[in-house]
Amino acid sequence: MILASIGRYHFFEQARALAGLGALDGMVADYSRRRMLAAGLPDECLYPAPWLAATRLLKPSARTYALAGRMLARALPDQPGLVKINSAFALEAIELGRRAIVDHGSLHEGQLAGYFAGLPGDYPGNHRHGWLIEREQEEFTRARGVLVLSDLAKRSLIAGGVAPSQIMVCAPGVDAERFHRSPEGAPERPYRVVFVSAFTRNKGIHLLLEAWRRLAFPHAELWLIGAGELPVASVPNVRLIGGVPQGELPGLLSQCDLFVLPSLADGFGLVVLQAMACELPVIVSDRAGAAEIVAGTDFGGVSPAGDIEALADSIEYFYRLRAERAELGRLARQQVLARHTWALHAERLLELVQQHAPPVLSLRLGDRRSVLAG
Repeated sequence: MILASIGRYHFFEQARALAGLGALDGMVADYSRRRMLAAGLPDECLYPAPWLAATRLLKPSARTYALAGRMLARALPDQPGLVKINSAFALEAIELGRRAIVDHGSLHEGQLAGYFAGLPGDYPGNHRHGWLIEREQEEFTRARGVLVLSDLAKRSLIAGGVAPSQIMVCAPGVDAERFHRSPEGAPERPYRVVFVSAFTRNKGIHLLLEAWRRLAFPHAELWLIGAGELPVASVPNVRLIGGVPQGELPGLLSQCDLFVLPSLADGFGLVVLQAMACELPVIVSDRAGAAEIVAGTDFGGVSPAGDIEALADSIEYFYRLRAERAELGRLARQQVLARHTWALHAERLLELVQQHAPPVLSLRLGDRRSVLAG
């Protein structure tokens, strides 16, 4: 399988896992060879196209996305087989006759446009661009299949007019060797709740800040890790950390007690798995795909999206269980190790591809080798 991506760094994790199964035939990305090698990818599979990164600096338009798609299609290695490309950049490769699976990480943008239109406030994102919605819809129709991260995303695409038979669901993974809990250094520190994502209303940060203001816990802090401007006025006992490199995230998560992602619309929420791997109990909204792996567990809670009172109640529930935090965290990590590593994701992905497009990929998981069948 060939992976091709513009601006989707988690493809590197996926590619590394596929390489471990002998199933990676190529990785095309808008990064340098040096950056791709540093990510642990095999040199013989790399097709770096760093000039593609320039397209991300252009103003989004139908023309610039078509340009990026053409450039990506030309960068693909000239060999038969299946290509997995992130959505909005796959159309030109499909038009050139490449057997493509479209990787769509979010909910259906057309459905999001209608959903956010009914909410007060500003909600940035691709759903604002009608031309992009049309472009992705054509990709979904013409591709060999569409890969999404959750059943929530699948339902969203079906509601947007995508045929159910086109859609494959494969939850993402996490690097459990990199994401793990570091030893505690300050036993008397405050109880800490952490949010990691963009500071936008889409991710529900305004709801979290209001819930935190109402709770007013003694000797407690809310840590905000991400980029953007806060959408509400200052709230007591909040530490704004800002954006950090991925390499620093495990250490920061290890200093916290509870992770919260109250998204109003999220295809999955990869950072939920990262928090679980760092032994944190987690709270997510029911409009995040990650709710499907959290619901019904002892270490996690699912809160109705947009409901500040219910979110506050969920946070207070885990605050009262703070003496059990370590045990709940261990349960969270155990679930990651049992079900959500990148290696397990890659095996599931290949099984889905074999079922969905058997003429393209013939897989023998027993000896962890894949053979392109043309």
